[in-house]
Amino acid sequence: MAKEKTTDNINPDHYKVGGIETWDYLKAKMSLEALKGFALGNVMKYVSRADHKNKLEDLLKAQWYLDKIVSELKDGNSKPASTLLSEQATENGESVGKMPVKRPGSKTTKG
Repeated sequence: MAKEKTTDNINPDHYKVGGIETWDYLKAKMSLEALKGFALGNVMKYVSRADHKNKLEDLLKAQWYLDKIVSELKDGNSKPASTLLSEQATENGESVGKMPVKRPGSKTTKG
């Protein structure tokens, strides 16, 4: 008998398309303060609508965002996406090239 594939409605696979988890992309592009506001805004949204829409699923989504931002604040874990991708590639035995970066007042260097 074939095993039935389960769907994660809290953090579905389409949030991981493009080689990076959406949360990690947001973390790389936002300040910690902005990320905190984004996460807490989503917590408020899901808690507020839980009784009117998806009940337990919305509470679990609120918990997911709360757990994420608590982890960021507790661990000081704010690695940029490029670091996360590089670490992942290294773990997989792949190499990641760096693009040349032009810094003001200097020649083009690898950054």
